[in-house]
Amino acid sequence: MIRLYLSVFLLILLSSCSKDFLKRYDDRIEGGEWTIVDIDRPNGGSFDRLPFREGDRFTFYDDGTTRYVPKAGGIYEGTWDIIKKWNIRTEARVNTLTVSAADFMTQDVRAGYFDEIRFTGTNRFVGYMYDGWRVFKFRFRR
Repeated sequence: MIRLYLSVFLLILLSSCSKDFLKRYDDRIEGGEWTIVDIDRPNGGSFDRLPFREGDRFTFYDDGTTRYVPKAGGIYEGTWDIIKKWNIRTEARVNTLTVSAADFMTQDVRAGYFDEIRFTGTNRFVGYMYDGWRVFKFRFRR
């Protein structure tokens, strides 16, 4: 009888949990607006050369297009892509994110390459940009 109760309890518990970890990264990033809530630079370095800032917002669409809205204003349209690659720094296969977008009113172009992205929850992910010996850690939240 205890096994039956335990089995039913586990079945209910597993069916109520989020299944996002089973989805491909492409599917997990689509839908909703992602905001950069924090940028860490544990190895030092200046934020001046970074293409994106805290408070900037992204929307990733399923057709590979994106809308990027900087905190400072403007609307950029462009593309995004996630590719699984070998990372020399971590010696593992990781998911990378490439984002490029242009503001057609000002002719300004922003492009960024995240050497590694990792989902830390249903509505959170972390992206790493490597610049020589410096590492910039971007925290995104939906």
